[in-house]
Amino acid sequence: MYDSMLHLQMQEACMQLNRGYEVNWGAMPLSGVFETTDGAVCMVGGFTPDPLARISDALGLDEDLTQRPGFATLEQQFKNKPALQAIFREHFATNTTEYWTTRLEEHGLLNAPVHTLEQTLADAQTEANGMIVEAEHPSVGTVKMLNAPIRLSATPPAIRRVAPRLGEHNVEVLRENGFDDTTIERLQELGVLR
Repeated sequence: MYDSMLHLQMQEACMQLNRGYEVNWGAMPLSGVFETTDGAVCMVGGFTPDPLARISDALGLDEDLTQRPGFATLEQQFKNKPALQAIFREHFATNTTEYWTTRLEEHGLLNAPVHTLEQTLADAQTEANGMIVEAEHPSVGTVKMLNAPIRLSATPPAIRRVAPRLGEHNVEVLRENGFDDTTIERLQELGVLR
C-alpha cells in the first residue's frame, strides 16, 4: 500500500527528485474543494494554457478574472488566493454538483464530484469492481466488508474468513509459540485467556 500511494504521486515525486521543487496541488490557487447546493466538487485548475480564463467562463462570470488586478499571473494568484477562492466559493454555492462538473468538463477543467463514504459504497463502480463482499460470521450472521483492491489473474483475491472473535485463536497462537496444552489449560483456568 505504501508503494502504491507513493506511486500515485509520481509527478510530484519527479519534480522533487529532479528539480528540488515541491508541488502541492491542494495549495494551488486555482484548485480546491468547493461546496455546491447538494454536495461538493473538486476542481484542479491547471494543465491548460489559460486556466483562470476557463474557470471564469465556466463559472459564468461577466469578466475574465485574469484581467483583474492581483489575479493576472500565477504569482499574484498565489498571493491573493483567499480572495480568488472566495469568488469561486460564492459561485459554486449557487448550483448542483452535477451542474458544475458538467460546466467544468465543457471548459476542459479537471474536476470530480466529492462523494461521501455512503455514496462511494453505493456507487456503480464499486459494484462493478466487486469491492463489497459478504461472509458469514458465527455470531452475527452475514456481514459485508471490502474486498482486496489488487486483482492478479493467477491469484484472485478471496476473503477466507471473517474477523476472529475475541480470543478465538488463543490456543492456536499459543501452540505456535511453544506453549504446551498443560500451560494453556492453566491459563484458561486462571482466566488469562477467554
